[in-house]
Amino acid sequence: MPREVNNGNGLDALWNAKRVCGYLCVTDRWVRRNMACGRFPRPDYRLGRAMRWKRETIDAYLESKATGAGGAGG
Repeated sequence: MPREVNNGNGLDALWNAKRVCGYLCVTDRWVRRNMACGRFPRPDYRLGRAMRWKRETIDAYLESKATGAGGAGG
């Protein structure tokens, strides 16, 4: 599980694709393909090609998969 650091600026709450992939044990390609198909949440923030997700977004995705409400496949 990733280390949580709270330095007060909120940037640590935003995860890049590498951190999301490590947390979910998937590849960057898996994330991009599943985003394109609508099976993975789009980034909460995007600046050019840089994508960032809130941890809450990823946890909500995992929760939806655990309860079976998360769309087709996985």
